[in-house]
Amino acid sequence: MRFEFTLCIVLIISSPILSEQARAANSVEIVWISSTGSGTPGSSTIDAVAGDRLVAQVRITPDAGGVSGYATTLSFDADLADELDLVSATEMLPPPMALQLSPGVVRAMIESNGAQAGSVGEFEALNLSGGPTTGTMVAGELMFDVTANVATDGDDVTPGFSVIDGMGSNSYLGVTPVFVGAAVNLGATVVPSLSTSAMIVLALLLASFALLGTSIHQRC
Repeated sequence: MRFEFTLCIVLIISSPILSEQARAANSVEIVWISSTGSGTPGSSTIDAVAGDRLVAQVRITPDAGGVSGYATTLSFDADLADELDLVSATEMLPPPMALQLSPGVVRAMIESNGAQAGSVGEFEALNLSGGPTTGTMVAGELMFDVTANVATDGDDVTPGFSVIDGMGSNSYLGVTPVFVGAAVNLGATVVPSLSTSAMIVLALLLASFALLGTSIHQRC
């Protein structure tokens, strides 16, 4: 039985007013946590150039109503610009969540190209005894390689709900979280600096040319 179906059944039999969706301040956010390039991790925006490898976390922050279960799907390169290549996606079971349909494994990964957007889903977990009301849960991690198409053009990775996803509060009401996507902006190309030894060699060459020029001038 799929996790999403189980979660829906729990919500249906436990809540008398499911039609009144809870208004919540829960959030699902994508945050960049590492880069092999010069970009600074730690937020939802990072600078990168072609060849950089980036790692992002899927973070879920509950409000006072709590999160008893969630299932979310991510899309990337929705503008069909093909700025990112998906390398891997890892699902996590953050405490105090207790159950998953397929621990450590997302159900499906679709690579982006010029004709279709990429997607990763789902990141899911459940706690029938009630979930957290504070703190931040890490639902999973994603690794991307940046392509030559990278540009400063808005969010490149976006969390959301597919038709089978959702989130439930500790009162077993369906809630709609705030979704915060992540952007990869075109960074400056780093020009390698000369090493100390290379600078010494260059200085000696320039000095030699200067002496040679002086010698030729004197002979003339």
